[in-house]
Amino acid sequence: MGLKLVIDKSVMLNPPPWVEKTIIGFPMGSISQYRGKNGLHIREYEDRFELHIDAFDPRYHPFLHLALEFVPTVIRSII
Repeated sequence: MGLKLVIDKSVMLNPPPWVEKTIIGFPMGSISQYRGKNGLHIREYEDRFELHIDAFDPRYHPFLHLALEFVPTVIRSII
């Protein structure tokens, strides 16, 4: 699993204006999700934002994202 950055909403109230809201991605309890350039994926929670970079952006490489990022993450969460 890659690096995840957590930003409290007291520091950043809204996502950056250059990301777009998306339904693509496993919500993991988030209230909204956003995607930006170069694989940026942001999940918004009530009190924070969690950011990480996807190696394969599912908007452009859905099968690579599913096979190499999503499935391994699900398997790790089960084990």
